[in-house]
Amino acid sequence: MSAQSLLEQTVLEHEFDLAIVSDQYKNLQPPYTWIADANKQAAIWVLRGNQVQERPVRASPYFTWARVHGIFVFSVYAPPRLTDAEFAALLSDIADEARSRRPLILAGDFNAWSTEWGSDRTTHRGRVLLDALAPLDVVLVNTGDSPTFIGEGGQSIIDLTFASDELAQRVISWQVGGLDTTSDHQAILFELEDTRPPGPAQRRGCRWNARSLNREVFANWMAGVTVASGPLEEMVDQLGAAVVAACDAAMTRTSGRRRREPVYWWTEEIAGLRGACLRARRLAQRARGRQDWGVRRAEYVAAKRRLSAAIKAGKRRCWNLLCEEADRDTWGRPYEVVMSRLRGPRAKPPSSPSLVRRTVATLFPVVVGEPIPPPAVPDGEMAPDVSLAELRRACRKVKEHTAPGPDGVPNTALKIAVATRPDIFRRVFTACMRSGVFPRCWKRQRLVLLPKPGKPPDEPTSFRPICMLDAVGKMLERILCDRLQVFTESPSGLSDQQFGFRRGRSTIDAIEKVVSTAREALRGRRWLGGTKEYCAVVTLDVKNAFNTARWNNILTALERIETPAYLLKIIGNYFQDRVLEYSTSDGPEASSVTAGVPQGSVLGPTLWNVMYDAILRLNLRRRVNIVGFADDIALVAVAKHLWQVENHLNAAVVQVREALLRLGLATADQKTEVLLLTSRKRMESITITVGDCHIKSAPHIRYLGVHIDARLRFDVHLAKVCEKAAKVAGALARIMPRTGGPRSSRRKLYANVVDSVLLYGAPIWSGATETQAYWRQAEAIHRRACLRIISGRPHLSYEATYVLASIPPLALLADERTRLYYRRHDDAGRNDERQETLRRWQALWDQSTKGRWTHRLIPDIKGWVERRHGEMSYHLTQFLSGHGYFKHHSQRYDNNASARCPVCPDATENVEHVFFHCTRFEHEREEAQMRLTERIEPENIVRFMLKDPASWNAVSTLAKAVVTRLRQEAGEHQDPVCYDYVLRLYAFLVHYGIQTIRDKFYIRRVCYDHAPNKRNVKRVPPLYNGTFRKRERKLSRKKEINEEGAKALKITMRRMRYNDHDTVPQQPCQLVTHRLSKSTFHRHHNVFASEYVLNDGLLSRSQALESAELPEPRALARLDNDRRTGPWISKRRRATTATQACQRARPEVRVAAIPAAWAISPASTASAGPRAPALTRPNDRRNRRDSISPESRRRWTLSISSNRSSSAGREESHESSADDRGRYLRSACEYFIRRKKEMDFSFANRIQIQPITK
Repeated sequence: MSAQSLLEQTVLEHEFDLAIVSDQYKNLQPPYTWIADANKQAAIWVLRGNQVQERPVRASPYFTWARVHGIFVFSVYAPPRLTDAEFAALLSDIADEARSRRPLILAGDFNAWSTEWGSDRTTHRGRVLLDALAPLDVVLVNTGDSPTFIGEGGQSIIDLTFASDELAQRVISWQVGGLDTTSDHQAILFELEDTRPPGPAQRRGCRWNARSLNREVFANWMAGVTVASGPLEEMVDQLGAAVVAACDAAMTRTSGRRRREPVYWWTEEIAGLRGACLRARRLAQRARGRQDWGVRRAEYVAAKRRLSAAIKAGKRRCWNLLCEEADRDTWGRPYEVVMSRLRGPRAKPPSSPSLVRRTVATLFPVVVGEPIPPPAVPDGEMAPDVSLAELRRACRKVKEHTAPGPDGVPNTALKIAVATRPDIFRRVFTACMRSGVFPRCWKRQRLVLLPKPGKPPDEPTSFRPICMLDAVGKMLERILCDRLQVFTESPSGLSDQQFGFRRGRSTIDAIEKVVSTAREALRGRRWLGGTKEYCAVVTLDVKNAFNTARWNNILTALERIETPAYLLKIIGNYFQDRVLEYSTSDGPEASSVTAGVPQGSVLGPTLWNVMYDAILRLNLRRRVNIVGFADDIALVAVAKHLWQVENHLNAAVVQVREALLRLGLATADQKTEVLLLTSRKRMESITITVGDCHIKSAPHIRYLGVHIDARLRFDVHLAKVCEKAAKVAGALARIMPRTGGPRSSRRKLYANVVDSVLLYGAPIWSGATETQAYWRQAEAIHRRACLRIISGRPHLSYEATYVLASIPPLALLADERTRLYYRRHDDAGRNDERQETLRRWQALWDQSTKGRWTHRLIPDIKGWVERRHGEMSYHLTQFLSGHGYFKHHSQRYDNNASARCPVCPDATENVEHVFFHCTRFEHEREEAQMRLTERIEPENIVRFMLKDPASWNAVSTLAKAVVTRLRQEAGEHQDPVCYDYVLRLYAFLVHYGIQTIRDKFYIRRVCYDHAPNKRNVKRVPPLYNGTFRKRERKLSRKKEINEEGAKALKITMRRMRYNDHDTVPQQPCQLVTHRLSKSTFHRHHNVFASEYVLNDGLLSRSQALESAELPEPRALARLDNDRRTGPWISKRRRATTATQACQRARPEVRVAAIPAAWAISPASTASAGPRAPALTRPNDRRNRRDSISPESRRRWTLSISSNRSSSAGREESHESSADDRGRYLRSACEYFIRRKKEMDFSFANRIQIQPITK
């Protein structure tokens, strides 16, 4: 783990473009560009914003590839555990994948030896590797004889780099080492020579650091600025020069390059430990073969451990600080960090000259049209002056934290300049209006190409163009737009069918227009002879709409709505002499713009609506309506018969496409979607012809962010939204831990982000809340966000969670948004509808049977929700909910536990008794009552909390003191680590061949429950909730565990969790024989099934350890030599024979298992007394289990004692074997917890049989 953590810092320090990783610790998540194989053992890390041009559609095992900058890069990891056949198959797959891809780099850890790359011998894998890569015409790039792997067992060259012929000559400075790493494998560094000729140095624009802005200095500088009257262009230049001079006086300039910052957890201490670890490693390598090698090796291991511990501590500390920072800056760095995982990797804009030029030519086509004549302004008509209100309104619309335009002036500084000298800006803007000239310097637009996610990065249509404009010019555009909208929103202005870029209209209006038409058609009583009709929706997409709008068509449309002449004149000048600036690797370039409205401008959307209005005013016949939002078009047709719907829509599509062609626009035919809405049981479809494409109706379509299905059930939409909201909630939950982190008020803001995702389009689909099957998942996500607000436990009821979080249920919120939508023009509607929601919520709260303790404390929701003070906390939530460290509550999950108070024997330890009656907390209760000046009771304590902040803090302090003490008492009564029970559970899992349960999840949970120091054990979710039950049902369906075995597993886990380990419960527990599945059978062919029999009486701990002694050699020999237990026998026969063999050896047996990864030393038959077990871990490469003969395998046993002649000797043997067995269990279980990868199990040398003594 420390090696990969250091890799993250190393790639930042050295500015690597790409890293090839083999056998990684874990895969990195977005925003990193990380491409991994199916086994998560080979990866390619693309850095510095470089784009991945191509990647595999489906991940392959042990290798992956990606195309970056036109070069195919392969990352390979061939583990040593692969057989020769599997290794050859892997190389064959790699050769097939790389055969048609050039140029090529193939690198990784092959675990193959050959003299070709400096090894002292050539193994079979080395010869197979050379033969497999020969058809690829690749060249070995490795140079020298420096080992790439240095471990305890020796050193070797197994990390190889191959390159195709045309690329091998460009590989320079290939070297081994040179980087600080704690891995056994050395880092390999090489560079690729750039064959392109060097281009001119790029000129970077003026940039200032907005954080260094001195507002007072900037304002004083602007106060002394004067702009002399004269030609308009000179006045604009004087204003721009004054603002630039003020920026130089009040801010520092930046180089335009982002500073290289280390990873967030990097400190000087870690840097020093890394250097010390590197020095210790070098000393240990140089001391190999000398007497002090052991000392040097121990020093290196200790230094490596210190470095790893420091990295873990640094990560933990920085994450806690990040969570605390969320309390101060809600939408700052913490929010950006967690949400960046959802946005994916940040791609760098393209810089290839050919790609950028092709993209500009595609997105900004050259349109040769008639020159635009300047309109004549009638005599006596003069443009009105720019008022102070217009200027201030335009200045308020400028966002402070957006990127600046080509002039580089921060928006914050510009707003100060306008506030300081509004007279100068008014005079310049008025001169522009009266002269009808839009200044030339404000027509420059800097192009930024944003890659579209999921699109091929080498296609021109895979980028979204954004034009960065000067903020001063955008303020003038805002004033023009406000004056123009007076005419566009008049009765003779735009069509009512346009819902985009207009005040008071939104996507919900457009969707409601489409859905209401469909509902009206389906509202009839019957089909045959009735009033029910079909409804169909066709959505059309306009190709490159905003960049291909003809300027002549826009001016003609402006004349139709009677736009004043001075506005026509300045808008006509606004289109002329526009320049598009963009950057490539050859330097900055520029081109002329001949059509379109700039994306990112203020005036562009309104001008687009004016031109597009001709499409929305088409006279479509036969009950076909058109709905528009920006450039999106939806055709809605209603008819009685399917053939009528199909004919009407085909005719309407032809009419719309012809109208678009007259405007110089075209449709993207392949993006057209068709939906047929009907209430008939039989699913029907229609086919619409759009150009050369025949589009068949789909079950559902996505229109403006809402998924509309054929039945108007909106179940598909809720499923899609829940998937997105679950990701958002999971990301935000990372900065909202149960203890610590931001306050509940800040957490509530994060929960609103989740609700905004869930409730988008609620007025459209609010009727779906009546169907519980559609609504259950959304309600669960909403509740999960509310639990994070109050830091509550997961088993808290829905009703109590909503009340404590002061957030209504999601169904009520959806209904409220629906009512608000229909009252959106009413100013008092929001307050009235919130009161109606509270009234309905109160009725549900009174009628519910859940959360009654919370209802007793908080009977009135309105007073609780509308409070002005008070923050929820982890301790206060336990008091208000009754769910916490109370024995009455814990008894729900353990029927054998007692709910009696340890101090008050006749009382039940519930939340009421603990906080209001128990003598243990009399002192804390008296302190709270002194602050409140009154005796506290369940009926009045919340009233005190709502009185003032001091009373709230008094109750919160009481809750924290009580809950903290209860938590400490619960920890004191927990038993210490009992590894024998852990290993018995592990033996059970192995015995049943369970693949999905046999992992660290369950074992670590058991260890956590019994560990005295819980910080050393990773916390995982509880075993005994719905997660375990779902896993149990899943296993039953897969036939990996039968019903009785699952029940026994649950009983075993609960006993280990809650019962005293001095005795085992009296209830008998028998696990029946399990039939192994086919995949498990072949994977673990040496695993046999047997029966576990627990004694039906009490077992002491020493007796339990006695029952785990080893079998006699004859029993092992009998099992090992019985060919009927081999993998070629049927599974039922195999289990039966194994069980019979055990029963023949002993009438009543106890079977346990030991991990096969531990080798047991051969027994010493000469020993007369007990002997401690000697445990050694076998080396995977040298001491394989397959190399041990059956005769030797039978002798590998753990001998405790063979002296059973007297009872005294037997008692001594039992006592000693208990101690030895305990040490062995602890060692074995600790190793199993540390082990990350799948283990190979063999029961033949791990069976332990001993009669159970009562």
